[in-house]
Amino acid sequence: MNRKGIAILSSVVVVCAAGMLVSHFVDWSVDQEGTGGDIGKSSRFSRTADTERITNLEELIRSDEDYKNSLVAAYTVMQARAMQFDALLTMSNEVAGDIPEFSDILKAMNGIRPMINNVSTSLAMAGTELDASLAGESRPDLTQRTINATLAYTTLQKQNKLADRFISTTDRYLKKEAGNDRLKFVRDEWVDYQLLTAALNGDVRETEELKEKGMLLQPEQSVSALNSFDALQQVAILGSARVADALEVDNQLAAAIPPELIAMIPLVIARTAEAAAEAAGDSPRFGYNELSQAAGGILADVSGQMLGKAPYQDVVMLKELPIELKNADGENSLGLQLLSFGHLPKVLLAGQSIFVRNTDDVMDQNVIQGNDVGSVISQTALGMRGPK
Repeated sequence: MNRKGIAILSSVVVVCAAGMLVSHFVDWSVDQEGTGGDIGKSSRFSRTADTERITNLEELIRSDEDYKNSLVAAYTVMQARAMQFDALLTMSNEVAGDIPEFSDILKAMNGIRPMINNVSTSLAMAGTELDASLAGESRPDLTQRTINATLAYTTLQKQNKLADRFISTTDRYLKKEAGNDRLKFVRDEWVDYQLLTAALNGDVRETEELKEKGMLLQPEQSVSALNSFDALQQVAILGSARVADALEVDNQLAAAIPPELIAMIPLVIARTAEAAAEAAGDSPRFGYNELSQAAGGILADVSGQMLGKAPYQDVVMLKELPIELKNADGENSLGLQLLSFGHLPKVLLAGQSIFVRNTDDVMDQNVIQGNDVGSVISQTALGMRGPK
């Protein structure tokens, strides 16, 4: 990477710290062949088309290991994609806010902020219940809060055409203007977002159409462009790349960054939440800027630990994080989402064990396919167990 592309102003601590992370890896070779899975492949979570209404989610996850894994995978995917959507909305405003051709699409995007905030809050509450239940606690509200969270998430997914609009607006704009790599990067990330949408929906035709649109940046250029954004936005984008990589869905950053780094993103999220709690102490004020600086430092620290192959399980994560801290200063919901997810050790650890790259044989047996996760999410939103 050209290090001159990384912001060097000492006041922008978070961008410099995050740049330290990615600069370790830009010279690694790119493996583009291992990221394109068969999104239509069935798995052990789709044995029949029968469904049943969810009445006691606690009992289901304790009595059915497969269903528990599918639910944790679904929660991990929802959280990662909600964070990605939030980050990309902010990044879209940042790179295109001053371009008249983008005024209509950005107005539409900004209009769904309340919806994103609702998804963030719903996922935070459901995650707390799920984490505690996985730890053996009795959580009678687990069923309803999980249904509420998936319903909020699926409602947000109805706005995914906004991603298509941003992509097409950018492509039209670039036919007459040169544009810069930051704009191209955000456009490409919306393509990656929609590729994962298509995989979750089992939509092969949509996948092919998106691939025909192609990427504007080379993988190494994407890594460099990512470095220019806020650290929390970087974490959100990398978190979604991790999920796409685990589900064997094409992803530009997953093709450019070593899988060891991608696998460490849950560690970054968890440590950022821990650092936030420690820094805030008894005060509920720990705003977005402070959180972003903490995330930047964690990104740089984890990169160094990764080089030493530090095991993920050695991380000490939070048991509880006050909602006042998560929602400090009324900042946008990305910080809330990251912290709410980061304080859920059981969910994170379970998700880490599910989303693991291994040999082809193990992948065939254990990896949950995208359309299976999508089915779990859509059925849960209806209060149904889905295929079993």
